[in-house]
Amino acid sequence: REEDVARAREELHARYGAGSVWQAQKAGAQSVVFAADAVAEPALLQAAMWRHQRAQWTRLETDYDHAARLYGEYLQRYPGRPEAYDLAFYRAECLYFAGRLDAAADAYGTVLEFTTEGPWHAEAAFSRFKAREGIVGLAAVEAPALESAASLPIPEAMRAVVKAAEDFTCTSPTDWRVPEALFRAAQVYAAHGRRAAARERAEAVIGAAPKEDFSAYATTLVVDSWRVEGRFDRAEEDAVRYAALAPGRTPATIKATRDALQRVAVEAAFQVAAAHAAKNDHAAAAAKYLGVADAAPGAGIAALAAKALFAAGESLEKTGRSAQAAKAFGEIAAKHRNDALAEPAAFRRAHNLARVLEVETAARAYSSFVLDFPFSADGPAAAWTAALLW
Repeated sequence: REEDVARAREELHARYGAGSVWQAQKAGAQSVVFAADAVAEPALLQAAMWRHQRAQWTRLETDYDHAARLYGEYLQRYPGRPEAYDLAFYRAECLYFAGRLDAAADAYGTVLEFTTEGPWHAEAAFSRFKAREGIVGLAAVEAPALESAASLPIPEAMRAVVKAAEDFTCTSPTDWRVPEALFRAAQVYAAHGRRAAARERAEAVIGAAPKEDFSAYATTLVVDSWRVEGRFDRAEEDAVRYAALAPGRTPATIKATRDALQRVAVEAAFQVAAAHAAKNDHAAAAAKYLGVADAAPGAGIAALAAKALFAAGESLEKTGRSAQAAKAFGEIAAKHRNDALAEPAAFRRAHNLARVLEVETAARAYSSFVLDFPFSADGPAAAWTAALLW
């Protein structure tokens, strides 16, 4: 049986191979030791490779661990062999599939030390990154940042994930898996409050592979980081730019990302308008609010349109543009009849019409207000003003 043959080969090496008690006792008889090595060394290597093949068939962690142990024994006892590079990679693979991720990550690192490049370099670098990721868990990498995260050091295990990801990018810059590695590095930085570093890596993903799904995820990370920092101007700018780029590979991802970015752009624009208003730049605020009102329904946030129109009306009032204010308030009553702002908007429309001396139109507006909102607290004032205007 093959199992018996493999066990016999392992036993042969344990008894007579390099590092055995027998060889220590025969150290003075070099010819005898060399003869034993000529048999024991290939026996160990054949046993290791058979154990590896068996593990690939059974997929059992114990079998992978057994193969890894034999590969490690061979590399330790017979260093400098031409096949050492390959065997080091096989050992790392066995450790990975044995679930020994810490040891696997270190073993992949050993592979990368053999030469500046080799057939296993890309796989070793990527697998080291995946091992480091597996140690901390993907949920931890994707976790949202705590408020205090930026003031705390990044845990060593997380730093190891970032280093492995970035080392892979340097080792194999054209590899198709680079976007994933860089995006995970960006997530780690974002989760620990290092938003500038997160953006830098996320933007690299977008620039390198705009039509990959990881690029779509990266656009969200960039825009969200600006929002967290209160930089709504940058959030709007980047959201608009990325929506036009239509990042992603699958149609579902492209559509979902574009829709989300368009929504974020409109919401951020509203905050930009509010910032203008806070600085008493009411002309700029009004223009921005009106832009939000136009874009909000198409972005799937119609409720924001009414809010933006009302804010635009207030800003227009403060700039003395009562006619335009009346128009903005009137659009709320016409297009957002069921919105809570419809009532105060209708009253403000009538008020602004009266200010620009559109007497008959204002009188009708006040009269309509009384009829449309019979229980409004502003009803008596509207009725009285309507009577005066008529």
